[in-house]
Amino acid sequence: MQSFGRQLRVSGSTMNTLLFWSLLLVGGMWASWFAWAVQTWRRHFSTRPSRSEASSPSSGRPPTVRSPSMQKPAGCPVLLGQEAVGSKGSCPVSGTQTFMMDMNHVHLTLWQYLWAAHCIALPAFALVVSGWCQMQLARLLSFCGLLPEASEEKVRRMIYHLVLENLCTGVAHIEDTEGRVATFAYSPFPMYVDCDDCDSKVRFEVRKRMVVKLNLDTEDFLTAELDGETLALMDAAVLLTHCESNVNHGKMHAYANWGIDPADSTSPYLQKMSVVTACYNHYGFTNFPRMVSKMVHKDAGAAVEAVLLESLRTGVAEHRLVAKLAEHSRLLKFMIQLRVPFRQAFNHCRADFPANYSCEAHYLGTVVHSLDHWAFCQHVDPWLFSALTPSKHLRTLHRTVLLARCCVVDDIPTLGLEKYFRDGRTEFHRMVYQAAKGLNESFADQIQTCIVK
Repeated sequence: MQSFGRQLRVSGSTMNTLLFWSLLLVGGMWASWFAWAVQTWRRHFSTRPSRSEASSPSSGRPPTVRSPSMQKPAGCPVLLGQEAVGSKGSCPVSGTQTFMMDMNHVHLTLWQYLWAAHCIALPAFALVVSGWCQMQLARLLSFCGLLPEASEEKVRRMIYHLVLENLCTGVAHIEDTEGRVATFAYSPFPMYVDCDDCDSKVRFEVRKRMVVKLNLDTEDFLTAELDGETLALMDAAVLLTHCESNVNHGKMHAYANWGIDPADSTSPYLQKMSVVTACYNHYGFTNFPRMVSKMVHKDAGAAVEAVLLESLRTGVAEHRLVAKLAEHSRLLKFMIQLRVPFRQAFNHCRADFPANYSCEAHYLGTVVHSLDHWAFCQHVDPWLFSALTPSKHLRTLHRTVLLARCCVVDDIPTLGLEKYFRDGRTEFHRMVYQAAKGLNESFADQIQTCIVK
C-alpha cells in the first residue's frame, strides 16, 4: 500500500511538471503571437486614416469601369454588366472618373486587429498548413508516378467554366455564326516568367492582350492567344487561372473597401464583418506575396505584388455583354438577378448601414466575392492542376497559382463567426437570403457577409 501511494505521488508530480512546461510553452507561443500582432498593427494599420477622412483612398465614390478606348469613362461601376436580367437595367450606383483601386488601406484599431489575429489569422494559418501538406502529397504522388495525368478533356472543361464564370468580365464579343462563339479579352495582361539569364530568376512583365474564345453551344474551349501567339493547352490553363487568382480577383477585394467601415458602430455585426474584410484584404495584399517568396521562389513574391499593383492600377474594363452570358451559366444568371432584390433590401434597411457604404461595393464584397471563390474551387481541382505540365518559363507561375488554390482559396475553419447570409443576423441579410433562396438555394447557401477567404 505504501509503495502504491509513493507511485501515485510520483505520478502526480510528473503530471504537474508536464502541465507546467506545457502551459509555459503555450504561453510563450501565445506571447510571441501577440507581440507579432501588435507589431504588425503598428507597421500597417496604426497610421491609416479612417474611411470617413478625406485622405482615405475610399472616402469618395467607388471607381468606375474603363471604357474600351480608355478615354471616355463608362457610367456604371459594376463588375457584372450594366443590365440586370429581368429588369430595365438602370445603373444602381454612379461612379467617379477614376478606375484605380487601393486594396489595402482601411484603418483598424489595435483591439480590432488583435481580435482578428486570433479569430481569423489562426484559422487562415491552419488552412495554409493543410494546403501545403496537400501540395507535398501531390509532389510525392507525381514522383512515384501515382498522380493521374491531366487529360485534355478535363483541362478544356476547366478552362471553359473558369472563363465563363470567373473571368466573365473579359467578354468582348459574341458571334452568332457557326455555333455561338464568345470572345474574351484581357488587356493589359500582367504576368511573370522564369528567366535564367536575368538577375532576378522571376521576371515581371506586362503583355498587351490575351484573347480567349469559347463555343457557348458546345460548352467547349476553342483557342487562347497571348499577343497574337496561340498558346498550348497547358499554358493557357495556367495563365487563365493566374488571371483569375492573381489579377482579376484582387479587384473585388479592393472594390469591397467602399462597402465596409470598421470605425462605424451603427451595426455591431456589420462592423465586425468590416474588420474581417479589412484584415483579409491586408493578408491577401501583404502576406500572400511573402508566402510565395518563402514557399515557391525567393524572387516570385515581388513579381506577384507587381502583378497585383498593375491590375489595381488599370481597374476593370467595361463589360456590358456579361448579361448575355447568363443563359449559358446558372451562376451568372443568379448573381445578375440577385442584384435587384439586394439593392431593394439595402435601400429598405439603409438606416442600419453606415452612410458611406456603397450598395454595389457591398454586393461585390459579399455575394460576388464568395461565389467567385466557390466557383474557382469547383472548376479548378487541385489534383488536376498539380498534374499540369506547362512550358518551362511558366513553372513558377504554375506553382504560385497552385499555392493559392491549396492554401488560401478554400473556406477557413472559423468557429463562432456567423459569416453566411443564411445565418440571418440582420433584417437585411434575412431579406437577401430569402430572395436568393427563391432563385437558387444551393447558391444562396454559399453567399457570405464579408471577405473571409
